[in-house]
Amino acid sequence: MSTQKGTLINKYTPNYVIFDLETTGISPNYDEVIEISALKVKGGEVVDEFNTLVNPGRKIPFGATKVNGITNAMVAEAPAFSHVLAEFLDFAEGLVLVGHNIARFDMKFIWRDAEQYFGEIPQNNYVDTLQVARKHLPKMEHHRLVDLAEHYGISSEGAHRALNDCYMNKKVYECMVAEMREAHQKRVEEAGKKASEDVEVQQRPQHFTVKIRGVVERITYQNPENGYTVLKCAVKSYKELVTVIGSLLDVNVGSVLLIYGNWKVDSRYGRQFAAESWEETLPATVFGIEKYLGSGLIKGVGPKYAKKIVAQFGIETDAALDSAQQAVAICITMAGVLAFWVGLMQIAENAGMMRRAAERIYPLLHFLFPRVPKDHPACKSIAANCIANFFGLGWAATPAGMQAMEDLDELEKERTLMQAVGQSAQSRYDFGSDRILREQRKKEKAASTEMCTFLVLNISSLQLIPVTVIAYRSQYGSPDPAGITGAAIVATTISSMAGILFAKIMSVIDEKRGY
Repeated sequence: MSTQKGTLINKYTPNYVIFDLETTGISPNYDEVIEISALKVKGGEVVDEFNTLVNPGRKIPFGATKVNGITNAMVAEAPAFSHVLAEFLDFAEGLVLVGHNIARFDMKFIWRDAEQYFGEIPQNNYVDTLQVARKHLPKMEHHRLVDLAEHYGISSEGAHRALNDCYMNKKVYECMVAEMREAHQKRVEEAGKKASEDVEVQQRPQHFTVKIRGVVERITYQNPENGYTVLKCAVKSYKELVTVIGSLLDVNVGSVLLIYGNWKVDSRYGRQFAAESWEETLPATVFGIEKYLGSGLIKGVGPKYAKKIVAQFGIETDAALDSAQQAVAICITMAGVLAFWVGLMQIAENAGMMRRAAERIYPLLHFLFPRVPKDHPACKSIAANCIANFFGLGWAATPAGMQAMEDLDELEKERTLMQAVGQSAQSRYDFGSDRILREQRKKEKAASTEMCTFLVLNISSLQLIPVTVIAYRSQYGSPDPAGITGAAIVATTISSMAGILFAKIMSVIDEKRGY
């Protein structure tokens, strides 16, 4: 090491160290490293890993935690970067460093802290895959690592954690190298001359696996005994169908495949992709989505219906289908939770707890809902909803709120019916005259003043302990899940006061209008 920095290069070597940093922010001048991961690659294969969290000596901002999921609790016992950096430099000694956007970001942290701690700067040459991607794929709108991964059909699961990003970046980097080598070879063959010395990809890795993503257009040949298959795939960025060979017995027309393997040139059939392994996945292009949906693999969806779906949602079709699946899952979960709390409410009702709670807070209820009789079932439902909201039990408040709206609706029906037959609204509740009620409801279908008031109060409800929010914060790794309590009390108090004021003003206006 010395005070002279390494050089940014564009030449491939099969031996390198690919690394990534997670930091407290985006400034190499003021922020600190909180995680560093690296892979030592020799001959195109990973031979060693380096991965550790780092204690930055200060609190990690919430914004950084939101991006990478690293909390203050996770780094509390981690080593300082001065110790970690020394180990990393030993790990990468003599090898080219590779990373995404490292020229403007990661390397600056390495140089800054190496000079600060050791008085020297590492001389490792480095390759920035962001700059390689911009040069190799100029037509891509964005060149983020996740965008490149999607382009090559590489999973981006676990992105923004250093080690996962290293593995993702390695696959992206070698896919780009393979394409550049192939393009160069094609140019050489077309020109009828050997490669010149100024080619960027100057060294060929001993072995690495290429990944392509394509839609199966047709199956040319298939041997059911040994599984050997020849098929034609439509692959993005390739004008002609790609011939894929290998053991692909269970593949169907219309399937979207991630195929791992390598390119070969057959003396008779020309250029082919020899599959070593494969996996079925969802498509990433509009064309692929339409082919996939219309392939018959999904029951009830044919080519015409698939075309209509894709025409409606476009590239977001996958997201729409996933959202539908998630919506069903959420509904099933909510049904179970709601059933649980409805059961608890029924137990509380049978034990007389709701009646006693309603009696205790009736002065407040009477102030908010002056036209709701004290002994009406709506009082108990509103009381249960208010208590659940007060203690931040959102799941408990939901069934209580639904029941309160039903009770208030029934009260409005009773009131409407009484008006129709000329009787006092406070005298009785149930008449059983549906014909008169239907006639009256045809004239007026608006929600009652009490229903609107309750809805406003339910949304703006005062919370003493935001249990649901605390649970979510704890689930997502917040170092202080209950830290929101004070802010929640202040915010909900203000919103409740505003809601009550609004409800009372509107009730006065409704009275003057004769509602």
